[in-house]
Amino acid sequence: MFNPYDSYSQSLQFEYGAMNHFTYIEQSTTYSEESTHENDYLALYYSHKLKEKINMILGYTQYRPYTEFNIESNPNTNLISKAKASGICNNYVVGINYYMIDKRVKIISELLLHGSVIKKSLSSISGLSNKPYQGTIQTKVYEGFQILPDFRLNIEAKIYKGIRFYINSGYMIGFKKVQDLIIKHSLNGVKQPDGLNYINGTNWHIGIGLKYDWSKK
Repeated sequence: MFNPYDSYSQSLQFEYGAMNHFTYIEQSTTYSEESTHENDYLALYYSHKLKEKINMILGYTQYRPYTEFNIESNPNTNLISKAKASGICNNYVVGINYYMIDKRVKIISELLLHGSVIKKSLSSISGLSNKPYQGTIQTKVYEGFQILPDFRLNIEAKIYKGIRFYINSGYMIGFKKVQDLIIKHSLNGVKQPDGLNYINGTNWHIGIGLKYDWSKK
């Protein structure tokens, strides 16, 4: 890793972007619908050349995914998001990328594996206090660890010496629950079935970043 020759094939990159997490319905309630929601993320990555056009990636990213309750199809109100709450995810990343086009403007495909550590955090919850809805919201965070594969496509361009600007888009797949949002409420004074919405880490995301490349090219 500290060999002078190898240093020509290393890079560091800082990335900022937006994630759109999918909220799923486990127990449906009145007018509830599945939805997506957006939150931002920060990431730091290190890459090291393994072979021509193939690099190993190590990284870290943090974000706060939200679980939402939506009533978008109610014909009697224009209310949309009635409640949301969040946990916090710390992701430790390992992966590889492949330079599909390796010229001044580069196109890179990536497969990353996120080892996500989920922790409880302060929840942001809005109660059901607007007519015709009345009720309470409860949350449950599933603390623990899971692996999430992340498929990404990057486009980067050199802007000054070893500094490159890039934009990417990706799709991350989750396999177990991250958080439940439990809805106990009434509509026009009539008690409704309890609702349960959840997230499992699945999201699509887009980001921009700066990369410093120790490269001979």
